[in-house]
Amino acid sequence: MMPMRLLYVESDPVSGLFYQLLLQSYGFAVDLAEDAHAALAQLGSDAVHAVMISHNTASSANGNNGFNLAAEIKQQNPAIPVVMISACKSVVEDAPRFVEGAFWTSAPVGDLIELLQHVAQRPAFPPMFPLRRSASFIGLPVFVA
Repeated sequence: MMPMRLLYVESDPVSGLFYQLLLQSYGFAVDLAEDAHAALAQLGSDAVHAVMISHNTASSANGNNGFNLAAEIKQQNPAIPVVMISACKSVVEDAPRFVEGAFWTSAPVGDLIELLQHVAQRPAFPPMFPLRRSASFIGLPVFVA
């Protein structure tokens, strides 16, 4: 069985390597992209099951944040599920309006693994559909569709 292939977009090389090694230890194949331009180029040439974006990653469209990159990815390929990852509570709470899932970096790693498996094994949906809260950790939610 082929491993689930993820593209992780992270501008900090240390964080990128950390999550790449962590997710590989759980059986994922992880490609890294350091910015929006590299991510969009990789998506044009490689097949991935899902994209995980660090919220701090600058977008090539206007340099704001990972939400802009998520919009670019959805415009290029709406079928690819996108998960936002952030240490900021407000980002995790806001993200499901724009992407299929969000993960707070202080939540247990097993929850990230379950979230990635969940979003990558179902068709993507338009983000305007209502979302439900799947779990809460120390009062901070992990959201999925």
